[in-house]
Amino acid sequence: MHYGNRYIPINIIVWVVVPFLHSAFPAIAQDGAGPSFQAATKFTVKVKSVVKHPSVQDRRGIFTGAGFLVDKGRGWILTNAHVTGRNPSEIKVKFKDQKYVEVNPIYIDGYLDFSLLQVSQEKIPEAAKEAKINCDTPPDVGDAVGAFGHPFGLDFTGSRGIVSGLQFKWLRNWVQTDAAINKGNSGGPLLSLATGQVVGINTSTISKKVGEGIGFAIPAKDFCPILERAKKGLDPSPVLIPVELSLDFEEDKGLNVMRSYGKTPVTWDLKEGDKILGVSGQKKAGTVNKPKTPGDLITELRKISRTHAFLTVDRGGKEQTIKVALKRRPKLLEKEYLSFSGIIVAPRDFRDDEINNPDKYLLIHDVKGRSEGAIAGVQGYDLLASVDGKQFTSVSTLKDYLLKKDGEKVRINLYRRSYSYSSRSTYLLKEVRVSEIRIVRKQI
Repeated sequence: MHYGNRYIPINIIVWVVVPFLHSAFPAIAQDGAGPSFQAATKFTVKVKSVVKHPSVQDRRGIFTGAGFLVDKGRGWILTNAHVTGRNPSEIKVKFKDQKYVEVNPIYIDGYLDFSLLQVSQEKIPEAAKEAKINCDTPPDVGDAVGAFGHPFGLDFTGSRGIVSGLQFKWLRNWVQTDAAINKGNSGGPLLSLATGQVVGINTSTISKKVGEGIGFAIPAKDFCPILERAKKGLDPSPVLIPVELSLDFEEDKGLNVMRSYGKTPVTWDLKEGDKILGVSGQKKAGTVNKPKTPGDLITELRKISRTHAFLTVDRGGKEQTIKVALKRRPKLLEKEYLSFSGIIVAPRDFRDDEINNPDKYLLIHDVKGRSEGAIAGVQGYDLLASVDGKQFTSVSTLKDYLLKKDGEKVRINLYRRSYSYSSRSTYLLKEVRVSEIRIVRKQI
């Protein structure tokens, strides 16, 4: 080509560039992104849920996310609890190039952001495949991974990156990744691009206003025990842990007991200053696992089918074996909620209730906008101290009382965690007209 009086040798430029492309691009493709994402289209689903009566952890509305098929014979699909809601009214899923079909939640976890759904076998496409999960080997920092799902309505698409770290944050274990996780990815698989196996459930991301490339997935090692127990017909719920724990950051080993509670449904013979070093299902000749985080401890205790576990504890510099009773947390799908005047109320047990809620006040989970309750100023997370001077500790007795007051106004005494004069809490008196009284829960 002539360019003025100069001659640009294009054939030389092509000769230089093309070999570079051939040497670079195959190296990028070798991490298995193409085959992994293509396989993911066979087991990933889109999830749509309706939440009319939310628990305190959820919101009212219609939500979409992702999920993935893990057992074709049983019709089991995994996703996030914040995608389905903890008290869902309706859930539907669709496979690629298919229509939405209704599914049932069969388990929602009280600790992990995890839901297990079931779809009728005849509604599963013949071409659908089960996802393969790596339950045994956690990913390493630097491993190539891909997040698959439906970000911003871009259905059945993937983003790629690496495992940035393995973290314990916000009281949970996480696989941190710089693979883009956006709205619509929640509940979808985080894939190893080397093997195509699922290593996590995409769950959350740091706001783009704060930082870029920081996403989080639930590690497979934490949700696999739920699946294993469910397949055996065992209750997969996490156990109650009646102590407060803190990590030993200085030595990076052991979990420090900061406080032991004595009025919980189950108590442990642990003291402040004890350090938990190991957990086993047997006192002698058993495998002792060494949890590094409270999340590890919850997972290890969840696996044990016996009524007791044995903790290896450092107490005053000496190792001891402490036998502790195991009690499963109540199943979320069996919880009953009372709805009245736009207010959702139900019990909610916390292990520190003996300090912050010794009278077992019912918890306000949600208040519908522009409802009688919202107009009166009732808020989520308020505690219901009394109604017309009467205290209620169950939704059934409260419902019976409110049915007698239907259409009338009642005086509600609310306990709110808010500073007031010489106090860290406030009592508020509200007047609410009673209407639309009913018990709500997901029927399974």
